[in-house]
Amino acid sequence: IAIPQTTNLGEESDTKEFKQSLVYHPKTHSVDVDAQVFNIMRSIAGFMNNIGGTLYIGVKDDCTTVNGIENDFTKLNEGSTGFGNYTANWDGWNRKLIDSIRQYLGTFAASLVIVDKMEQGKLTFAKVTVQKSPKPIFVNNKFLFRRQCNTTSQLTGDELTWFILERMRGEALEQFIEQKYGYETEV
Repeated sequence: IAIPQTTNLGEESDTKEFKQSLVYHPKTHSVDVDAQVFNIMRSIAGFMNNIGGTLYIGVKDDCTTVNGIENDFTKLNEGSTGFGNYTANWDGWNRKLIDSIRQYLGTFAASLVIVDKMEQGKLTFAKVTVQKSPKPIFVNNKFLFRRQCNTTSQLTGDELTWFILERMRGEALEQFIEQKYGYETEV
């Protein structure tokens, strides 16, 4: 059994978040793949609908303790998320994460994510770099989340309408500038 390691990855913010596991519930420590995957998809979508960010998986919410993802490996095939048999190693874990992004957020959203394998002592954790999306990203084509300060919140009602109008207006302005002047801009 690997002993948790301390690290200094900073604190949670509007561009940084920490999750202990892809498989285990952070409070009960029981296997709950579907709930954990949903929470991680929520966070990834929240970054995409804001300015992007970095999600560390295998690091406790205290931001300093790397507990690793090795215990996830043998539980990857539990729950209903994903598309197949996942091998009990980093490759299987990474594939489970990317398949879950495709399933919950869509193929376009998966193209906005880069997953890096990180190591601290004998423990492995993931650094998930998430780019801002030019279009709204919904979880299960139903829920829109956005990262605000150090939390991810669901947008509903007027907030949802305003967000979609602003994001689409920004995209339309960018397309106009590109067509009119022949170069891309960042809105």
